[in-house]
Amino acid sequence: MVTRTCDLRRFYLRPDPVVDQIVRYCLFRAAAKYEVLLHAVIFESNHFHLVLTDTTGRLDEFMAWLDRCIAKCLLGYLREQYPDRYIETIWCDESYNDLLLTNHAAVRDKIRYTVLNCVKDRLVAKYKQWPGVLHGPADWLEPPMEVGRPKYFFDQTIEKYAVAKGRFVPPPQFGDRPLEGLVEDFRQQLNARQLEMVAEARAAGESFLGVKKILATDPFDAPDGVRPKGRRKPTVAAGGDREAYKQAVSAVREYRRQYREAWQSYSRGFEATFPGGTLLMRHRHRQPCEPLDCWWCVLARCPAMPPPVPG
Repeated sequence: MVTRTCDLRRFYLRPDPVVDQIVRYCLFRAAAKYEVLLHAVIFESNHFHLVLTDTTGRLDEFMAWLDRCIAKCLLGYLREQYPDRYIETIWCDESYNDLLLTNHAAVRDKIRYTVLNCVKDRLVAKYKQWPGVLHGPADWLEPPMEVGRPKYFFDQTIEKYAVAKGRFVPPPQFGDRPLEGLVEDFRQQLNARQLEMVAEARAAGESFLGVKKILATDPFDAPDGVRPKGRRKPTVAAGGDREAYKQAVSAVREYRRQYREAWQSYSRGFEATFPGGTLLMRHRHRQPCEPLDCWWCVLARCPAMPPPVPG
């Protein structure tokens, strides 16, 4: 699962037809370009969550392209709509956060989390009411979507990219389940958890913002108060399976140890072989890497799904 936040938590992604067009077009172009499978996504007003499968080990390139193109388009759009307002950047200084989902329980949990994020954040009482970009299990049954190219940033003369095509598919690891039954299971889980969230909000005396207020939000505003910062920034999730989580954390620590040793050798001018899973040094600097060993990750041992529909 990938998460990215807007600069100063401002509402630059506030839903409207142009913003939604920009987001979907860039997302579909990026997914096709880097062979990424899309499973679930929500773009709230100041951040997004995206559950995906990186089939080629180029998540960093995918995110760089996606973030850049969304930012360029949004800067053009917002400057046109608000010529007297100052805007320099869209995304916060920190990079995106990627969370590796190690088993089926983690994938289910984060798909539910993504789809219901607008309910969790007390924006709408039903996730289907979210007026912006939100896709999840129900879209796995739908045909590919087509989105026209926004008028901002992109070269308007290239006919090949006038339309971006994309779709949302189930995670490859659920390929042994009949699709209709899988979608129905998720629908029931989402509805049950949604009812719990609404009950929790009412018990706490909290209300939901509502669609009208969401659409009326000033994109240059930001939430009140300071964003709470935890001491931990998780890199793996195991859906509550403590043993699977411990194995994943141990594997990440070992990877980082091996990477540090290889980097020290490389920076001193010696030959170095980086651990499996290294992206930058392999793709950009053509350094040798060990084969990727994912014995600890249940999902990595599952069969792969065909590549996404070209866009």
